[in-house]
Amino acid sequence: MHSELVTEDFSNKPVREILYTLFGESVNYKTRGNYIILTKAPPPPKKVVEESRVSISGYVLDHTTQEKIPEVSVYDKNSLTATVTDQYGFFKIAIDNPADETVLSFSKANYVDTLISFTPGSVQFVNMNIAPQSLPVEIDEAPLDTFDLVPVVTPVIVEEEEASGKRSFGAFMNDKVFRNRFFEKERTGEC
Repeated sequence: MHSELVTEDFSNKPVREILYTLFGESVNYKTRGNYIILTKAPPPPKKVVEESRVSISGYVLDHTTQEKIPEVSVYDKNSLTATVTDQYGFFKIAIDNPADETVLSFSKANYVDTLISFTPGSVQFVNMNIAPQSLPVEIDEAPLDTFDLVPVVTPVIVEEEEASGKRSFGAFMNDKVFRNRFFEKERTGEC
């Protein structure tokens, strides 16, 4: 049996994060009532698979309120791997054959799309903050003579894919073919 002293502040941390910090992927756990049952995790099948797969997990939080956000899309553009945060804002994504530098995209309606770049193996757990999109500012009514009247011009919005010839993460996630394939796999348990 191996024991070592741990000096870490775990105040206000989720149990899942604490266990992952302490044991990594060497221990599986499940809860039964007020108990946490720890069991030794089986070893990875092959060392080759271990070297060619990177697993990253963590929570996605609202930058301003620090509340965990459910249903955030987490996506690796290079491997075309995607997942969605659960009801607690938790995600886990396994990337096969990651690039030297991996970029994860975090996307949700009414939030700014956010990217994180890392070297595979350097990060295993991350708490990702994403910022809400700016809301329109309301102006108190003032007499018309205090403002200059300017004609309203409709802006021309050029989609990212039109400008660069590449598809944006949001366009990919909204693609009907992707949604049907990804969510069909999720329903059948193939993910």
